[in-house]
Amino acid sequence: MANQQAIYLRKALNQLAKYPERSFTDVAAPFSFKNLGSMAYIGNWEAVVDMTKINENAKESGKLAWIFWRSSYLTMSVSMRNKMIIPMYWFMTWVFGRDVSSFQEYDRRKRSMNAERDG
Repeated sequence: MANQQAIYLRKALNQLAKYPERSFTDVAAPFSFKNLGSMAYIGNWEAVVDMTKINENAKESGKLAWIFWRSSYLTMSVSMRNKMIIPMYWFMTWVFGRDVSSFQEYDRRKRSMNAERDG
């Protein structure tokens, strides 16, 4: 919804800049939300997708929905920098886990093994 509102506002403000003598209500019709569906990540590499407003058969869940969710998320990112960083973060999360404490646990196990070996 926020993306649609931003696009609406950008167009309205551009029109207002072209015609400063007009009021906002003169250059822009009222905002109307268009439901394009919804996607949600539900964990364990699975997601749910509901795009029945576009096509009544467009419902999916599971791994295929997760792939669709990831690809949609990546294509909607604006800058090329983000398009390169996002997969890198996904890979790091896959390798190390989401929680920073996994680094601490690794370090704790490593120290424990070294102490047993040395002690």
